[in-house]
Amino acid sequence: MVGVVEDPGPVDLHGWAAWLRVERDLARDAAPAPDGSERLHIAWEELAAERPARFRRGERVAVALVPMPGYSLWMQRFPKADVLAVAESGDAFLRDPDAATLDGLARYLRTPPAEREESPGVDALAQLVAAAAAPIAEAALQRLGEIGGLESKLRDPAAAELARAMASAARPEALRLSVVQLAGARRLDRLRPALVALAQGGPPLAGPAWAALAAVDGGIPYATAKRLVASSDPDVRAVGVRFLVGTPDEPEVSRRAEVDPAPAVRIAAALALLDARGNGALEVGLAALLDRDPDVRAEVAPAVGKLGAEVVPRLRSLAVSQTGEQASGPLAALAYAGPQGRATLLELSRSHPDESTRGLALLMLGKDPRGPKAQ
Repeated sequence: MVGVVEDPGPVDLHGWAAWLRVERDLARDAAPAPDGSERLHIAWEELAAERPARFRRGERVAVALVPMPGYSLWMQRFPKADVLAVAESGDAFLRDPDAATLDGLARYLRTPPAEREESPGVDALAQLVAAAAAPIAEAALQRLGEIGGLESKLRDPAAAELARAMASAARPEALRLSVVQLAGARRLDRLRPALVALAQGGPPLAGPAWAALAAVDGGIPYATAKRLVASSDPDVRAVGVRFLVGTPDEPEVSRRAEVDPAPAVRIAAALALLDARGNGALEVGLAALLDRDPDVRAEVAPAVGKLGAEVVPRLRSLAVSQTGEQASGPLAALAYAGPQGRATLLELSRSHPDESTRGLALLMLGKDPRGPKAQ
C-alpha cells in the first residue's frame, strides 16, 4: 500500500498503531477511493524506547502489510484483530517513495507468482534494479541472484536494464558493484559488453569488472593478464596476477606476493600460487603468513593450513620464532591443518615462551585465554 500516515500513537509500552489513508494499492495497482476516505488501521512494535517512532503524522510511505500476529500480546492490544501489521517486524516500508519505484513494484506484483522466477519476473526485477530507490533495488537484485537458471532467463529488456544500472553513475556504487558481481557469479554473457566498458574505466569498478569478465569467459589471455598486472589500480592487478600462473611470467606472481604495495594483490598472488602449486608454493605461503598486513595473514592462512599435516612442523617452527600478532599467521594456519595442527596449537598454548602468543594460540582453538588453561 501507498498512503499518508495519520494519528500514530502508542497502545502500550512497545505497541504502536496508526491510520493509513490509502493512495494506491500496489498489489492490485488500484486507484484510491474517489473521496479519499479509504483508511487502513496499521500496527507495529517499537522495541527501542530511545528511538523515535518509525512513522510520523503526515508522511507518505509505501508499506507492506500482513495479517495481525496471533500472539496473546497482540490480541490484548487489538482484541477485535482489526489491524494489519507492518511486515518484517515493522521494517517493510519506504518513506516518500518515488514514481519509478512504485511503478516498478506494481509491475512486479502484477506478475503472476508462477512467472516471477521466469523471464517476466526477471524483466520486472531488472527494472527495479535500474530505477527503484536503493533499498528496493538492492532487494530486487538479491531476488535475481536467487533465481535458478538465470543465465537462460535473462533477455532484453532485462539485460539492457542491468547494463544500464552498471553503467549509471547516478545509481549507488554498492549496487553497481553488486550487479557486476552477479554477472560474474552467474556468468551472464549478455552483460559482457557492459562489463567490458566498465573494465576500461577506473576504480572502483574496473577491477571487479575484470574479475567478472574472467568468470564469464573462463579466464583471461596471457597478454591481457600482463597488461593488467602493470595497472596502477590494485584491484585490476589482483585479477591479472591470477592469470599469470602457468605462464612464462609466473615468477612475477611470486614477486607480487611479496612486494606489491597493495595487500589485495599480495593476497591474490599468494592464493593463486597455492591453488595451482600446492606444497610447491609453500615458501610463498609461509612468507605471506608473516606479512605486515593482518588481512594478508588472515586470508592466506586457510590455504596454507589446508596443505595438511606435512606443513605442521614448518608452521610450528614459524610460530615459535614470532610473538604476539606476528605469530597470528602461522597460528591461524595451524587451526586449518587438521588434528595434527590443532594438537600443535594446544601444545604451543602451553609451551610458547611469550604469554600473549600462548593466549593467541588458545583463541585459535576457540578457547578463552582468560580461563584456567591460559595460566
